[in-house]
Amino acid sequence: MRTLGLLLTAFLAAVALLSAGCFQRSEGQLGHASFAWTDCLFDCSVTDNPMAAAGAHAGMSISLANGYSFTQVRSSSSTVASVALSGGNRLDLDVVSAAPGQTQVQLVDGSGKIVDQVAVTVTATARLAITQGWSGAAPIVLEGSQQTFHVTTVDANDHTLIGTGAVTFELTDPLAPGDVLTFGDSIAFSGHAGAGTITAHTPTASLVLPVTILPLTALTGLTATVQPNTTDSSGVYANVDVAANSASGDVYGAPCGWTVNDPSVVMQTQTTATLEGAPKASTRFLLKQPGTFSATCAIGAVSTTVSLTR
Repeated sequence: MRTLGLLLTAFLAAVALLSAGCFQRSEGQLGHASFAWTDCLFDCSVTDNPMAAAGAHAGMSISLANGYSFTQVRSSSSTVASVALSGGNRLDLDVVSAAPGQTQVQLVDGSGKIVDQVAVTVTATARLAITQGWSGAAPIVLEGSQQTFHVTTVDANDHTLIGTGAVTFELTDPLAPGDVLTFGDSIAFSGHAGAGTITAHTPTASLVLPVTILPLTALTGLTATVQPNTTDSSGVYANVDVAANSASGDVYGAPCGWTVNDPSVVMQTQTTATLEGAPKASTRFLLKQPGTFSATCAIGAVSTTVSLTR
């Protein structure tokens, strides 16, 4: 369940870069190589996409023309960005930003001659953008559930900046760091009942998110929506979304405990939404036999029953 939510967060972060010159490469200034950022969902232009300043890391791929090779890489201005070979692949680079400005990422041969180079622009973050799945000022989260909060660095023109790692996060009680893997500029958290804040900031931009944590006893009911059945080569599936209600609003991180009235109905998957989506648990049931069946979701002391039909 957590893995699917985290993968969705990573996917949304990558999709945010699609409108920023992706599906492109930058030709080197000497015409002997091309360069692309690998942080996009697909490779994207280096020259059209600035990096976020202040310690962002970004991957860069190199494609060399036939007959050319290099032995080292360097940055013409280390105060703007540094560059190093990434792992064992000599055509992948790791670029780390520093102060705003422009530098040349250079490929150098054994005699010290520049094989090719590309300009990298580093830009201060003007704003931290979020995708808000909740309504109201603050998301409402179930006590003890693991959540992730993701931000995107953008410049003064609302252009998504390349690289992650320039953002730092701070939590206030009752929030505490989570124990799940995160991707991009994200933080995992959980908490006990109460109200806290998450602060995300770079040297030039900040964002404060209030978060309300509710105990299980604060749930007042469940709202279930049966979606249309889906079919593939492995069978017919019923799909159900359940929102956990409280006096403050719907609650993130509340999975159903399901019981069904027929063993031929098998729960396949259940996911709880990340903060980028609406607060709900989505469950997929395999309907092995024709008929109408009842399935009951219970979360704490509240429950709801739905009919599933094949």
